[in-house]
Parts: sequence; structure tokens; C-alpha cells
Amino acid sequence: MVDRASAGYDAARRALSASAHQPPAEPAAIARPANIHGVVEAVRTARREGLRLAVRSGGHSLSATHLRHGSLALDLRDLNGIDVDPSRGTAWVGPGTTVAQAAALLDASGWSFPIGHSPTVGLGGFLLAGGHGWNGGSWGAACERVVAVDVITADARRSRLTPDSTPDLLAVARGAGPAFPAVVVGLELRLVRGVPAIARRLLTVGGEHAAQLGAALDTLRAAQVDGLELTVFARRATRAGAPADGAVLTVAATAFGASPTHASRLLAPLADLPGTGSADAAAHLGLASMVATLPRHEGDALWSDHVWTNRPWAELLPEVVQAAAAAPSDRSSILVTPAPASDPGIDAVHRPQGATSVSAYAHWRPGATDAGGPGGKGGEGDARSNAAWARAAVTGEGPHPRRYVGEADLTLPGRVEECLTLDALDRVRAAREQLDPGRLLWSALDPS
Repeated sequence: MVDRASAGYDAARRALSASAHQPPAEPAAIARPANIHGVVEAVRTARREGLRLAVRSGGHSLSATHLRHGSLALDLRDLNGIDVDPSRGTAWVGPGTTVAQAAALLDASGWSFPIGHSPTVGLGGFLLAGGHGWNGGSWGAACERVVAVDVITADARRSRLTPDSTPDLLAVARGAGPAFPAVVVGLELRLVRGVPAIARRLLTVGGEHAAQLGAALDTLRAAQVDGLELTVFARRATRAGAPADGAVLTVAATAFGASPTHASRLLAPLADLPGTGSADAAAHLGLASMVATLPRHEGDALWSDHVWTNRPWAELLPEVVQAAAAAPSDRSSILVTPAPASDPGIDAVHRPQGATSVSAYAHWRPGATDAGGPGGKGGEGDARSNAAWARAAVTGEGPHPRRYVGEADLTLPGRVEECLTLDALDRVRAAREQLDPGRLLWSALDPS
């Protein structure tokens, strides 16, 4: 454990987020336990010292809900590893296990799972938020495959949440994100049998073709091709403030097949997309080699925001192009992807609240003008302008937008309430009264 007087404090604080930009809040101390016993001791320390506990459980952590001034920040990255039980088709994972680690271990074991799209994200935060992972149209949201959770509660006791013993609390663990009122130290996952053959194709389309491209993708989505994942990225092509044709669209089509031939066949409809320019293709056996090729954005400052929509892509993509063209940095992007499948038979507070997910990711190089919060001044290196762009890029869904807690900007008041239904919020609050009535743990429901 390090406190503010310790030599390693600044490095430990910076390591809490994937982003090189963080708000100025300073925890009183930071604990990075090596095992579950260390987590228990950290909870006891917080209680003894009168500190509130803020948990960093491995997600993107771009809203920095783990950074609370004067708190004890709990970094769970060293609680990692996977133990696969092939007889049950399940695995126990530590919350700090990264997507890249999980992909390699699962491929080697002959199983799969809808892990996240970013190789450095830890599974704890990813799963608590809902888990929008690979092949979500077929494998569903990852949180729906969580069958049990080990937690340390505010009284420093270890408890296991299961469908039989604590169904309401398990449901809250499936999607409450940083509002979950206990420290998750392990999760049991229901796996997917086998290792898929993966074919991936990236197609570049000029922004002027956004409406035609959207119409073609609407038709392809309506066909509901099992095993085909479609994501559209929009990025600024030239200077900030360029017109609509100053943005470029990339269609990322990823096919999960029973064989390489099957996976390639799933991509065949992409040949007819309008406006297609350059194309890159790759083939992988299993998730690990594909995840290894994905960008890690190390050293970038990051900010994100999100909104759900039911609008057709033919209508949506031209607006996305305009928003991308206005980004302060050409490293930023807007991601448009179908919502993951949802199983009504699985009890979870996470539910997609639209057919399409729209996420704005601001990426920029921190500069001398970055003042350490969304109040800096400047251009590409300015946190305020990048955060404002991300928020503005997802504002087209009326006065009562719905959002995904894993990617929404939770620094704004009322944002958690936009991520969960009223019933889900009631369940989260009830879980807090049961597990943490004394409010030892900071929650995303608390005012900043």
C-alpha cells in the first residue's frame, strides 16, 4: 500500500486508468493486493482508518470512478488468471485478468468466451458493466454468462453470489458497473465450446457514401447472419472542422466460423458494399492471435461517451460522419455496432436499450496545454475540447437518452440513471442497502 507521501504514489495513481489523462482527485492511499487475503486486509484498513474505498476492477476506467479524493483506491489488476473446468464448461477468472491473457488461456484450453475488444482491459470491470464483447450477436452479452461471483463485502467477509443462494445480488453484478456495492475477487463464467476460425476484413469507405453504406448494412443486419459481427468506425480524415467528406468510415467485419472456409463465406456479402475503397483481410484460429493485432493506445489520453439508438444506419451514419469530422484529434473515432443479443431467461440489470450502440472515443496526445481536467485550454492536447467533442457526438437521441454504463461519461450528473432502467436502479440500491449499508464503498451513484 502506498500513501501520498510514498515515492511510488504518482506511478501507482497513473496506473489506475488506461488513459494518460486523469482528473485531479488524489486518493489518500492506493492498495494493489496480490491475492484475496490482501483485498480483505485493504477493506479492514479502510474501515479502521475511516477511509471510503474506491475500486478499480479492470475496465477502461475512463470516467475515473475509482479516483475519489481522500479515499483508499483498490487496484485489482494482480488478481488474475483463469482456471478452466472442461467437465462443466466453465472457468473461474480473476477480475484483473486482461482480455489478451484470457484469449491466450482460453484458446489453449479449447474454449471461447465473448471477451472484450480491447486487449488491455481487465475482465472484472468489463463483466460488471455488461460485457459487450466479441461475437455478441451469437454469444450474447458476456455478463449473461457469469454464473457465480466471489465478493468481499464492506464487513470484510467473503461471499459467493449464485443463482440459487443470492439471485438478486447476482443479477446486480451482471451490469451495475461501478455502482456494484462490493469488491469482486472472482467470477465463474459459462464458456463456449471450441475455438472458432476467424476471418476479419476491414473496408475503407469515403464519408460521402455514408447513407448508401448505411442502407446496405441495414439490409445485411436484417438478414441476421449468425457469426458475423459488424462495426463501423468513423474518423476524421483531415483537419478539425472539415466538411462531412473529411471523415472516413471503416467497416470492420469479423466472422466466427466452424472452419476457415465457413468464416470466409460469412464475409461474402461485404463484397457488394457501396463506396468501398482499400480492404485489409486477416485470418485467425481463435481469439488470441486476433486480439494480439489490436491497438493498445498506450500513452494516449482517452475519453468516451455512449448512447443507444433504434435509428437505421442509413440515417445514422451521415450524422456520425459529420461528428467525426469535427473531432479535435484525428486519433479519435466513433464506433457504431449492433447491440449484443440478450437472453430474457437470464436475470441481469444490464439490458441493451436500443438496437445499436454508438460510442465516441476521444484519443489525443496530452500536451503542455492539458490542465489535468476537462478545463484545460488548447487544441488537440486539450482535455476540455476532447471531452466536449465526445459528449456532443452522442447527443442526437432526444431529451431522455439511454446509455451503456461501460462506455458512458459518468462524470456528469445523472448519467448512471441514464444507463439503467428504473427497476434496475431500484435493485442496485437494494443491493447496496444489503451489502454496504454504511457506505464504505464509493458508488457511481454517489455525487462526484
